[in-house]
Amino acid sequence: MKAGAKSKLRSVTREQLRLLSSETIKDLSEKICRHLYRSFFSSSTHATLSFAALANEPDLMLLFEKRVARQSFCFPRVIGDQLEIRQVTSPSQFIPGYADINEPSPQLCPLFPQQDLGIILLPGLAFDPSNGARLGKGKGFYDRLLHQLKSPRHPLITIGVCFDCQLNHVPEQNHDQRVDAIVTENGMLEF
Repeated sequence: MKAGAKSKLRSVTREQLRLLSSETIKDLSEKICRHLYRSFFSSSTHATLSFAALANEPDLMLLFEKRVARQSFCFPRVIGDQLEIRQVTSPSQFIPGYADINEPSPQLCPLFPQQDLGIILLPGLAFDPSNGARLGKGKGFYDRLLHQLKSPRHPLITIGVCFDCQLNHVPEQNHDQRVDAIVTENGMLEF
């Protein structure tokens, strides 16, 4: 039952995102980057895992460009059904990867120890504003990564990044991982 509800929510959200123009996405992404910077990055030195945006996702490259000189910024690379974490220092170090998503070049970007991450910025199709539940694209890459990393011995801040139109009730299953905060163009919710 929950799998069917997730599938329907994915379809509805994808349709809402298709309605956003590239100019609107750029404007909203800049607002999201400002909120993230003020809330988490203006004084933080935590190593951060970010994501390379698809056409209808918040683009966080502005944040990356602001912070890369002062802290480690990492991006995932898909290897089988897992995410490998690599440190990136320049936008020129990306290459097309899994599902045509920009990924760090393994020749140019060193592996980064997962246990050294302090902040993870997560994409998603929908986020639940009442509890931080996240709906991904259905492959479970980030759920598996968070399951591996989250522990009392590894303090980690997980932040769902989305547009306000992606906030919705998200049905959950046992393997789903919630985020600690959600940031949209309108601000931040913490859980």
